Amino acid sequence: MSPLRILYITPWSPSLKTGGGRHCYANLRSLCSFPASRIDYIGPGLDHSLLGIERDRFINVTAREYTIFDKITAALNAASSSLIGLFKQFTRRHSLNEYDLIFIETTRCGFVFKELKSQVKTICDVHNVEDDYLRSNPRTSSRLAARKIVRSEEMTLKASDVVLVMHDADKQRLQKLYSINNTKRFILHPVCSFLPKLPSVPFDKRDKVIIFVGSLDQPFNENALTAFISRCWPDLDNSGYTLRIAGRSPSRNLVRLISNQKNIDLIANPPDMEPLMRKARLLILPDITGTGMKLRVAEALSYGVPVVGTQNGLRGYNNISQFGVVVEDIGHMTSVIRDLLENNGMKLSSLSSNAYTIWKEQYSFDVFSNRLHTIIREL
Repeated sequence: MSPLRILYITPWSPSLKTGGGRHCYANLRSLCSFPASRIDYIGPGLDHSLLGIERDRFINVTAREYTIFDKITAALNAASSSLIGLFKQFTRRHSLNEYDLIFIETTRCGFVFKELKSQVKTICDVHNVEDDYLRSNPRTSSRLAARKIVRSEEMTLKASDVVLVMHDADKQRLQKLYSINNTKRFILHPVCSFLPKLPSVPFDKRDKVIIFVGSLDQPFNENALTAFISRCWPDLDNSGYTLRIAGRSPSRNLVRLISNQKNIDLIANPPDMEPLMRKARLLILPDITGTGMKLRVAEALSYGVPVVGTQNGLRGYNNISQFGVVVEDIGHMTSVIRDLLENNGMKLSSLSSNAYTIWKEQYSFDVFSNRLHTIIREL
């Protein structure tokens, strides 16, 4: 049997450092484990030391950091990602017709379909509904950049043979935005968390810690934390629990706010989140905005950590009542958390015992990989 020739295209490095990078890594690792597959790669930084991404799995690789020339190429081609520079470098030596399948991370790669003239099958994985993400992210560089991204999203969605979305809300939003009636091409593909590296800690042996983890240099995380600390923590700081905030590059404003509060620990730029997560009794997600799906929830479940969050924070997860509580507004988190902490956290302990089971059945890498393999076979 001839090998299945797969071209994998990503604007982000598959890695274990960020949520988006981990999702890319899960997809690429799944492709590498597909029987009799041959992988080519276009994207920044490919780390062959990652489990399942061994060098001998790949034939042709174009992997490097973006340059000013890539940005110029993107501008000249009205592209929404500097990845087009690497893509054009690759296609000068290889034809897209060589492949049986092209897997694309994110809808920002519409330029692929301008080049694709054959009937090669394509899969696109949607990380965010870009139109909604741009509206909620104040770091959007310009209206022109936003228009390029939205045009790319529309082209990619309408041209892809299969569109992977993390949950039904994103699916409905995309179909409404771009008047897409063919729902069969949209397949739910939630995030996954890999097998925990460390053993779980029995609930009664854990620290009395409520934890928040995330990239603290992202405005949506900072805004969510600021709202929770201001609106909820004053009524919880005498509960006997510590609020532990862990993440990269906290702003001066956030550091200043935390320094004026009682019983809050800030751990900036921790080398690894898992040692912190496994000892916590509760994860909070006071997200105000957001699309996609929060990977940190699956990671918490893999260590048996219950979760309390807003609808934006827990969007896409099933059976939430078995491992946590979802609230409509940040202001409602105070009473919910206080209720869970009563009676020495017996309610939390019960949710904790369910969390690992939910992870294993729905959000483990095995489930994730088997789902993607099934999609490829059917395609």
